[in-house]
Amino acid sequence: MTRNRLRSGLSTASADFPGPALVLPAGGGQPGPPARLFLAAAGRDLIEAVLDTPGWQLVGQAERAEQCLPIIGAMAADALLLRAEPSGQTAMLARHLRLVHPQLVIGLLLPAGSSPSPDLEALGVLVWPAGTPPRDALRELLARACGGPGTAAPAREVAAAAVPSFRRHRLQAEQSATTTPRLLTQQVVAIASPKGGVGKTFLATNLAVTLAARTPARVVLVDLDLNSADVGVHLDLLEGPTLVDLLPYLPETGSADLGRFLVTHRISGLKVLLGPARAELGALVKVEHLRRIFEWLRRDYHFIFIDLPPDGGGELVQECTQAASRIILVTTTDAASLRQARLALEALQGQGVPQDRLLLVVNQVYDGCPVTLREVGSFLGIEPAGELVSDRRLVEEATLEGKPVVLAAPTHPLVIGVHALAAQLCPGLPVLAPDSRRRVRLPLPGWLRRFGQ
Repeated sequence: MTRNRLRSGLSTASADFPGPALVLPAGGGQPGPPARLFLAAAGRDLIEAVLDTPGWQLVGQAERAEQCLPIIGAMAADALLLRAEPSGQTAMLARHLRLVHPQLVIGLLLPAGSSPSPDLEALGVLVWPAGTPPRDALRELLARACGGPGTAAPAREVAAAAVPSFRRHRLQAEQSATTTPRLLTQQVVAIASPKGGVGKTFLATNLAVTLAARTPARVVLVDLDLNSADVGVHLDLLEGPTLVDLLPYLPETGSADLGRFLVTHRISGLKVLLGPARAELGALVKVEHLRRIFEWLRRDYHFIFIDLPPDGGGELVQECTQAASRIILVTTTDAASLRQARLALEALQGQGVPQDRLLLVVNQVYDGCPVTLREVGSFLGIEPAGELVSDRRLVEEATLEGKPVVLAAPTHPLVIGVHALAAQLCPGLPVLAPDSRRRVRLPLPGWLRRFGQ
């Protein structure tokens, strides 16, 4: 199965996403709401097995079992699937989850060379021996989560009373929803900045690559910074069709044919609609073209990222901001950037864009910065949604190498910040833990090899 097949979708708690799709339970019968699964294991094989097993909705993933503790309640999961050694730590985790989330159904896939633990089975954990096909385990776990034999955990009336009421409301809402299976409604995320040089394109490419590489969602990035069109530089995609090449085919071409104008980022699988090769060609792009492109992309993609030009007053930018479900405004802490950001926020307010659609990101933050995040929020009238630390050398190296920093240095604090922003767009994203500022030397990208000779 490839990333382009997302059946149930990766559910999020964002208000921009409707409730999850309704699918047939594994045993057949009347359509009903899918069971919500949290996966505490590494590896795409389990994600693909979940998406191929009818009746499940994947709501989150963590690479290690202990990482699920702070977020599994917020995901309102019905079941947890672990792949870990049956150690005392695993038993302690299961015991804690039994107390805090008594209705949670827990399953454990054992790795090779492990044997079942009586302690885990006594806690009501479903345990499958090494070599069990993941789909078989998921079907048995689904039967238990849907009320099959043996679902009753030891009675804990106090803990059961503490189960959040929003789970009941969610279930009632899903049961009253349409029974037509459907994919997630996509998020259109516009990344904007009224001033150049603050890291807008850097953030757009790294956010898009993060979601494309770490989720099964279909993600596309549109380069609308028509004068610069530097997305291809950040991703080492300097060859292939561009937005301007697409324009003559828009009126009559179907979506299948339009897909040939997208370029694929080989490492992450991200789809990219590149900007024009020359700045003067950008004048050919009109508002009606954007509307047709958005109509096409909405049919096929879950996350649509748009790298906007700095011209916040242009009609193309206004069309994108009106179409966007989220607008990420990027600024730095220098006075000129903050002034321009304030003017941009006032312009968006004048266009009727509600503040809850805005995410303010403060980039290039460094130790000893004279302006604090609190002062930035006070000046702009909006609380920053995140900050990105400054590491100019890392960013320049990654740009020269044509590989986003989220892939080149996955444990760097800058990447942790990008990942935290991505998690606000897609709650349940696998958790990253900060580590040393590790850099990875990569081969020179194609464009640098060509022009350096």
